[in-house]
Amino acid sequence: MVLENILFSLAAVRWTDAGTVLLLFILVLLILDQLRNRKPRNYPPGPTPLPFVGNVFHLDVTQPHIHLTKLSEHYGNIFSLRLGNLNTVVVNTYSMVKKALIDQANIFTGRPTSDVLKKNNQVPRCNLQ
Repeated sequence: MVLENILFSLAAVRWTDAGTVLLLFILVLLILDQLRNRKPRNYPPGPTPLPFVGNVFHLDVTQPHIHLTKLSEHYGNIFSLRLGNLNTVVVNTYSMVKKALIDQANIFTGRPTSDVLKKNNQVPRCNLQ
């Protein structure tokens, strides 16, 4: 009975209405964004991203290092961000960076390079002592 009422009400909607078409288009885009950006079960934790833009608005562009440090206090030394459509894993301590880039280099080679690293000649700005 309920299903018949839903189908009847859907049949009565004017699907050619521009607002309805726009609403359906946005709904499909949101569903596709959610399906495309699902995280695997063992993916590092991080703040919940917004559709389409990810965590871009969660970052302080004037002092990103301070904001990333605050995020590490909340999510741990390894956490994830989605910057636009690029999933990013942030590693926050020297020992973990060394382990990732030197001890397990074969796993981490071939990863996409961010524009920040391109500007710094492939070396992130950090104090590696």
